[in-house]
Amino acid sequence: METNTTHSVYAHPDGRREVIKNGFCWPAFIFGPLWAWRRGMVPLAFGLLAVHVSLQLIPLLFIDIWAERGILVDLVITVIVLGWIGGRGNAWLRDSLLNLGFTPVPAEGGAAQPNN
Repeated sequence: METNTTHSVYAHPDGRREVIKNGFCWPAFIFGPLWAWRRGMVPLAFGLLAVHVSLQLIPLLFIDIWAERGILVDLVITVIVLGWIGGRGNAWLRDSLLNLGFTPVPAEGGAAQPNN
């Protein structure tokens, strides 16, 4: 079975290589701060943790105003925010690698993979 998934390869001068999928990052969507921590992006992990805690506090802060609608509103907001995190996850990882001294490896045929 063939897929349309593309990947970017990054190399470090010490010989290490990292492969990053272009597009949506399911681990970032599902695990958020844990994913960022595990990938070495500690400041991002703390930021995502703050976002997750804030998302959990929203219904508690507005329960008197929203009542039962608050649960649905919070769910919609949470899914939107998690979708944004998943959509940005691989770009954050790519930026982190570039900051650590990794460089993109040209794809076979001489052209570099797109950085979506």
